[in-house]
Amino acid sequence: MGALLQRLREVAASQGSEETDYGFSLRPEPDAPARFNRLVERVMDEAGDDYIALPTTDGGTGYDRVFIIPLD
Repeated sequence: MGALLQRLREVAASQGSEETDYGFSLRPEPDAPARFNRLVERVMDEAGDDYIALPTTDGGTGYDRVFIIPLD
């Protein structure tokens, strides 16, 4: 498991994130949507060998969730 995937799991656990049958999802903190958008872009850029990233948008200027599906 790559370092980024491990870190994402830790963040998800600390946020009480939603577990799915195939992985987990992350949502932005209410006061940090820009930081979350940057995180989602990084997660998408580094996806491939360790996980698949499926972001959803809020229909406006950013992301409202990203689903992470580990490939292990």
